[in-house]
Amino acid sequence: MRIISGNARGRKIKSAKGKHLRPTSDLVKGAIFNIIGENVKSACVLDLFAGSGSLGLEALSRGVNFSTFVESSATSCRLIHQNLKLLGFERKAKVIRGEVFSLLSQLVRKGFQYDLIFADPPYLSGLATKVLKSLMTPALIKEKGLLIIQHHQKESLSCEEGEFSLLKSKRYGLTVISFYAPKHRRQKTSEVKSTT
Repeated sequence: MRIISGNARGRKIKSAKGKHLRPTSDLVKGAIFNIIGENVKSACVLDLFAGSGSLGLEALSRGVNFSTFVESSATSCRLIHQNLKLLGFERKAKVIRGEVFSLLSQLVRKGFQYDLIFADPPYLSGLATKVLKSLMTPALIKEKGLLIIQHHQKESLSCEEGEFSLLKSKRYGLTVISFYAPKHRRQKTSEVKSTT
């Protein structure tokens, strides 16, 4: 795995090995950040189900102010710490180990807010839908923020009754990237940069 753009472009990062692990491919990662566009500049990022931290690290390389990584695996948390040190981003990040949904509630109570929230839960586990439902009240997302969920093509996410609007979905093989914004943002789909 490597950083594909920004200050740390081309630098390799460590990733865990195992059949249950699914690192974000360079193609998908590149697509995510191409669509986000300038929204990444000086942002605060929350990376849920962070794994080795690939998305949050890529965001740091591209100029975000701070990345918070949430991951339940002790091994993955150690990898994130190692990658942060390797890339020199230790002072611009925090790694929190724990169950994602319990930690989301804690972050809301503490008043944290983020410009970008990445969520890459295990495929076909029902957790992608749970993430969307858990964030239906967009307390963690700033008014102009984005929620980006990676999920399997067979997982259908609906937010019709919630506080988020689906701006765009893009499919890459079995992976679908869905972009959401708070409804009160009143953002048009065209405001999110398209890829060709």
